[in-house]
Amino acid sequence: MKKGGTVVFLAILVWLCAFGLGSQEQSQPAKSPLIEIPVRVYGGSQFVETLRPEDFELLEDGRPQKIEALYLLQKGQVVRTEAPAGIQPQTSRVFYLFFQMTEYFAKIEEAITYLFKDVLQPGDSVTLITPLKPYSLSPQALKTKPRESLAKEMNSLLRKDIQKGAGEYRSLLNELKRLVRTMAGPGVTRVQDPEAGDVDALSAEGTGSLEFMLTHYKEAVQKLESLRLAEPKKFVSFAELLKKSEGQKFVFFFYQREFRPEISANILNQLMMANQDREDIRASLAELFQFYNRDINFDLDKISQPFADCGANFNFIFIDNTAKYQYGVKMREQSEDVFRIFNQIIRVTGGIMDTSQNPGPGFKKAADNAGTYYLLYYTPTNPRKDGSFRTISVRVKDKDYAVSNRLGYFAR
Repeated sequence: MKKGGTVVFLAILVWLCAFGLGSQEQSQPAKSPLIEIPVRVYGGSQFVETLRPEDFELLEDGRPQKIEALYLLQKGQVVRTEAPAGIQPQTSRVFYLFFQMTEYFAKIEEAITYLFKDVLQPGDSVTLITPLKPYSLSPQALKTKPRESLAKEMNSLLRKDIQKGAGEYRSLLNELKRLVRTMAGPGVTRVQDPEAGDVDALSAEGTGSLEFMLTHYKEAVQKLESLRLAEPKKFVSFAELLKKSEGQKFVFFFYQREFRPEISANILNQLMMANQDREDIRASLAELFQFYNRDINFDLDKISQPFADCGANFNFIFIDNTAKYQYGVKMREQSEDVFRIFNQIIRVTGGIMDTSQNPGPGFKKAADNAGTYYLLYYTPTNPRKDGSFRTISVRVKDKDYAVSNRLGYFAR
């Protein structure tokens, strides 16, 4: 990843604006401000395709709403319509695939191949956003070039960008591991690490004093924090841009589980005991204790509501890789905040989450779920545009079906 993860992300947002994501205001008929709600209904594992408008109960802020139109869509095509004249959905589709990863998994090829072979339809557009930059394919490109060639090209670009784009992040991880091993004891530093290379050069004598190593370690941890693979607050800007895009929007976020190398508790205690007479070192170690156990709090509503408002279907592909054991090094799970927030985002947008070490089947599951859905339209009984967030709930009357839909919208 380039230096400064925020800079890279903002550059992507600028690029998206330049290529039209933010070029049009979402169109709403002036005399009839219809609200569009994509809805997915499952009876067990099967999508229920036979529902009519009167089968649904739709509430806005707890108040019943009249469903004025229903469309059943499959792979971007309307297969059933129950609507008066003049109400027409925008069926064009745009797909966004985000990849925030430090290593390339071969199974990603399976996901990209499935996208081009079985998901994309004539008229669709797709944008792949790697750790380095975005790549956009227009409907014309999808029409004129063989799908197999496009999939192969995208896989090649993705592999290259992941390996190159996360280089600084991986280097920091390896540096932190070496520092921790060195502080754990000179004998430990002579263990060979396939990822870090020969660490003999970073023996206790070669690295410097414990005071220097602690300072260097804290600086590296802070830098690693600035290069986090996914900073959820940054995605709010992306949701606001999606709001301005017309058509049906689908987002698939591939995220690799993150770890932060920490000094294990027993090593920290040993260092505290061995430096009873060094107040500066004990203070630095105490800071690490506090940093390791800090709480990171987010306002989930402020992050997730813009995604519900933009109307996109958001899916989270969590790649659950495991950390390798190394003596003296505790690989702290650093994905809890990301996992919690994006779990909320998929809940409010009607998407799904898949957690596994294989992103291929996870993407297939998410893409298949996204491909078939109802579009329900209604005119709110509360016409005020007061900027408040209006919650929406949908259920099927007298049936115990699983129903997913976007949570609501901002009345603007």
